[in-house]
Amino acid sequence: MKRIRCRTAKRRSATTTTTTTTTRKQIPTDEEKEIFSKVDSRSIINSMKCSIMIMKALEQRFNLYKKMRYDLLLEMHEEKRKLALEGKLPNMIAKTRQLNEMLLQRIKEFRAQRDSKKAFLKLNTKVNLVTEVDSANETKRIQMRNLECSIQMRIKALDEEYLNAAVHAELRVRRELHRSDLKPVSVDFAERPNGPNTNEKRKQPLMTFGPIVVNQLPDEKTAYISEVIRGAVLRRTLENDMQAILNPSSPSDTE
Repeated sequence: MKRIRCRTAKRRSATTTTTTTTTRKQIPTDEEKEIFSKVDSRSIINSMKCSIMIMKALEQRFNLYKKMRYDLLLEMHEEKRKLALEGKLPNMIAKTRQLNEMLLQRIKEFRAQRDSKKAFLKLNTKVNLVTEVDSANETKRIQMRNLECSIQMRIKALDEEYLNAAVHAELRVRRELHRSDLKPVSVDFAERPNGPNTNEKRKQPLMTFGPIVVNQLPDEKTAYISEVIRGAVLRRTLENDMQAILNPSSPSDTE
């Protein structure tokens, strides 16, 4: 056993000596000497200091930007709050105007499509009256039906969106008035579950049964009724346009 240990120890010592000799024999080349001579610890330290200073400056700028942005947001919030307390809601007014313009634009587009389709049918009735008119009428019915369904769904979505926005805006204004004590709050609002206690949620949410809305304030009712009337008028015009498109009265279309 002792002999084996001595042999292994001799081998290990031999390997270490060879490795040390090999490491000692590694002489740097001329290129490596030039590179090592050019490298300076002071330059590395200075570059690290510069990078740290740049990072600190960037952090300060970022913090300043965040503060400026926060101040701007506060100013905008204060302006909105003042307008809400004064009873002016420019966002809601702009939204209603945008909805009106969108619906009127859609009506104009449908009328233009109707006129163009009538002219197209008049041109195509010269040759192959039976086949071409039947196919054109069928495609026209399918397209108009799809358009009618999409319009109805869009109007419902816009009505629901406007109702939710009006309700939230009204409740927000009433909460602001209650907090600032500029005007007395009505008993109807004080008895509601989300009136003065803002942490409590509405136990009975707004329920809509067609044009009837349950659990609603008087101001909300008037606003919603006016919007329903506006939507009914627009729907009536759209229905008239659809009837005119689907049931053409001109002799060229009936052929």
